Amino acid sequence: MMKGVDVNIPFVEKASRLEIIFRILYLIIYMIIGMIFGALVAYILVPIQFLAILILGKRVSVLHNLINSYAKYTIQYLVYLFMLTDERPPIMPSF
Repeated sequence: MMKGVDVNIPFVEKASRLEIIFRILYLIIYMIIGMIFGALVAYILVPIQFLAILILGKRVSVLHNLINSYAKYTIQYLVYLFMLTDERPPIMPSF
């Protein structure tokens, strides 16, 4: 297991039927935001971080925090998408 990465999703037997209906609407919003933020991360931030590590020999903390925010947002979105929880993730990723 990687150090610093810990994903623990507790099992909750009770599930809301009403939440399943609203989930579809929320997932559309999450997908749009995820695609925009994902494109920013994949096409701009990761290549800049790559070059920074290659040239400077260290990570840039601002880029690290933004990429980390995207990773957290993606995990929260996927947990909700796969119906492992009824707890909605935040609409906007936290920076």
